Amino acid sequence: MNMKTYFILIFAFIFNLNASGQNNPPEFTSEPVTEVYDVELYKYLITASDLDGDSIAFIDIIIPEWLSFFNIERDTAYLIGTASQFFDSAYVNIGITDGTDTAYQAFNIYLYCPNCGISIFSEPVDTGIVNEDYEYNIYATNCDPMYYAIFECENLPSWLNLENVGYNMAVLSGIPGIDDIGTYEIIIRAYVPNSPCNNENFQLFDLKVLEKITSIYKSSINNFIIYPIPCKDRLSIIPGNEAYNNYNIKIYDALGRILLSVNNLRQCYKLDMSFLAKGMYVLEISDENNNVMLLDKLIKL
Repeated sequence: MNMKTYFILIFAFIFNLNASGQNNPPEFTSEPVTEVYDVELYKYLITASDLDGDSIAFIDIIIPEWLSFFNIERDTAYLIGTASQFFDSAYVNIGITDGTDTAYQAFNIYLYCPNCGISIFSEPVDTGIVNEDYEYNIYATNCDPMYYAIFECENLPSWLNLENVGYNMAVLSGIPGIDDIGTYEIIIRAYVPNSPCNNENFQLFDLKVLEKITSIYKSSINNFIIYPIPCKDRLSIIPGNEAYNNYNIKIYDALGRILLSVNNLRQCYKLDMSFLAKGMYVLEISDENNNVMLLDKLIKL
């Protein structure tokens, strides 16, 4: 063996000795699951490996309360659970060690709500009467039970007031005066402050303030022939001249909710009242431009 070969063997021995003394840290071989839908099961199979074949263990587990960690094997574990509360994101940090070196996998889990949103489901009361109480009870539904909706309305007329009265509820109320007769555009906004869903919704309607309603007591009113009064099953409406050959009919209940609407009528029309319960209603007749020509109380027998 010559001197050159001898030095090569010594160098290789020293190199192998140094290499055998170095430790390779463990590595995660799985990609984290970072999204979950509300009510659905979250499941992430965690896998890891060590190039040196060292025994490895999971340590320093940081997870939200709704998640559970299950160590299946030395290099395999499950992160599993169903979100028990609404959140924007949840922080997770998992460590793995071979006794010498430690590696970490940190990530956020983002919650998505498929039915996310807020909805105003109450029917607007769109008619107010001079010198009489107006009241519209507003109700909404919200996907996030941790928070409740707040209602607001800009540019309200001076006679109206909006008050938040409880969980997803508000009241729009007031008493209009004679000077308040007219039509107002009402835009109600419902939103959920501090909610990760950033929910909001709007309800838009026209609120009409009219003079006091008087009872129908004769069959010919404002050039319309209306009979029988009171009515039972059917109410006949006949326009008295050609100018009213295109008109609309609406029936309201005592709260101002529209129960029946028929548009673009010509000549005589027989209104079916059989589906209504006995009581007092409001009959509105308007022209093709929605100008009210008749607004009176109507008794159903």
